[in-house]
Formats: sequence, C-alpha cells, structure tokens
Amino acid sequence: MTQRRNRLGLAICGSVTLALLALALPLRAEPLPNLPENVEFSPDASPAFVANIGQFDRSIQFYTQVSGGNMFFHNSTIDIVLPVVSKSPETPANSPFPPSKDMPPAPVVSIKYMDATENTLVTGIMPRAGVYNYFLGENPANWVVDVPSFNKVKYTELYPGITMEYAGSEHNLKSTYTVAPNADPKIIRWMYDGATSIQIDDASKELVINLPELKSEDYIQPNARLIESAPVAWQED
Repeated sequence: MTQRRNRLGLAICGSVTLALLALALPLRAEPLPNLPENVEFSPDASPAFVANIGQFDRSIQFYTQVSGGNMFFHNSTIDIVLPVVSKSPETPANSPFPPSKDMPPAPVVSIKYMDATENTLVTGIMPRAGVYNYFLGENPANWVVDVPSFNKVKYTELYPGITMEYAGSEHNLKSTYTVAPNADPKIIRWMYDGATSIQIDDASKELVINLPELKSEDYIQPNARLIESAPVAWQED
C-alpha cells in the first residue's frame, strides 16, 4: 500500500468479506455451505445499521446483519456473532437477541481496535426510510419503537486525527479511514479475538480469518471464515 500525505490528508479504504479501510479495507463473510432449505436471508444489498436506543445492552451503539451473522458496534470493538442454524424447521435461525435456554451460545469473533481513543463518538449517517420496532415480551414498558437506521456508521476520532466509516452490501462490509493532515495512519491497529487462525493467502494476498465451528446435536454453524481484502489508499483533493 502506498501512502502520500500533504495538507489535504489521506484516505485509506479496505474491505473485509463479511469487506474493510480512503485506507479502504473490504471485509466479507464467505457464503455458508449446505444450509437447510428453511433458512432464508434478506436479499437487500445494503445492510441497515440500526441504532441502539434501549433494545440491546447499553454498551452497543449500532447493530447490523450481514450474511446471516449479527454485528454489534461498540466504541472500540465490533462483535461478530456467527450464524447458528437449527436443524429443525420449527426453530428460527440466528437472532440478534440472547439465545433461548435450549440454544447454545453462538460463536463470537471480535474486531478490537488497539489503543483506540476512549469513548469514541459513534454516530449513524445517511438515514434510511422507515423505522424498526422491538416488541420484547408482553409488557409494553419493555417495547422499543421508532428505532432509526442508517446506511453508514461513523467513528469520529477513533484514533487522533483518524475517522472511520462502515458501510456495506449483503455479504460485504467496508471500512474507510480518513486520515487528517499530520495524523499517522501507522497507529491504526486491530486484532481478531476469537479467531482460530489467521493467514495471508499467497495468491490473492487476502487476509483469511478462520472462525470456530459450533458443535451441537440440534444446531449447526459450518466452518466459516472472514476474508479481508488488501487495503487501498488514495489522496483526496
């Protein structure tokens, strides 16, 4: 990756395919093999980043779903809850809420931004039409309604002088880091906590993050992995 800096600053983009960083890093989640016929995922090519206004734990800022997996955005950590699929057609597939007593906890891998700014401001940008309603139980006091959603999530000053945005499609997420003049992109660091192994593919130069497999008589979570494409950097005018 080449970098040029002047008074205009630097953008870096990459994708990780669940796609990630102008550093752009795409992150993608590979399609899950051999899913039961009763499992269907939304065909919407653009995931909604749903604000947390009380329907989730207070540490969660935003939530989205990609490739059937759930992603929870905290101030300096992103938790990826892997798809758990029931072998029984009577039992629903993956849910963003805690599992029932009969359902095993889903495997989780966390993207942890190391030495990030404490209490980074996380906001939604590009509002989407419509709202989400969460009717949790029979007590209306626990219902959360009119929850807004957005096309992007923005981390302002994730590191000094560095802002990150997340956007994506059905199977891909892309994080874009905008580096201000005189800021140092070398301080951007993260780790995958919960991965079983990480390696660079010799042919594609992509980073392959292998994820744990769930073993249960009633539920399956096939061997899954995240693919992080090589970052791309450009100078903005």
